[in-house]
Amino acid sequence: MAISEIQRVSKKYIIITVPNSEDIEHSLVSCPICHCCFNPHFHLRDFNEDKLKHLFNKFEAITIKSIGPVFKYRIYNRFLLSLYSAFKRPSPSETSICPQCGYGYIKENIIIKNYFNFYKFFINIVKIFFPIKEKKRWLVGLYNRKGL
Repeated sequence: MAISEIQRVSKKYIIITVPNSEDIEHSLVSCPICHCCFNPHFHLRDFNEDKLKHLFNKFEAITIKSIGPVFKYRIYNRFLLSLYSAFKRPSPSETSICPQCGYGYIKENIIIKNYFNFYKFFINIVKIFFPIKEKKRWLVGLYNRKGL
């Protein structure tokens, strides 16, 4: 819906920025009240350079570039990640709000304190088995209307 509206209102060019290959599944958090899983930034899709090239059907990509600060990340084994996720998802950060129940971060939340030690242990194990990779945080795409 938004893509068709962007194409409709644009006369000649479109410029768009999106997170660079964000791992939506890995970034999910769990509300400690209603246990709803959600992305703390409310992102629903991930984008890479190939997806951006074919994002618009009435426009062609002129250039797609990665920009912004270097972001360090790990490539996880999907099986281990899903196993971990079945038992524990991190609690929302201070700036996120649960879309289901409206829960917001409380500094002295007992639930968050109980999971902190387990989460810290898990992170130390992850650092051993999954090396750090780097990429730029954002992708920017510039498009030109086809036929012009």
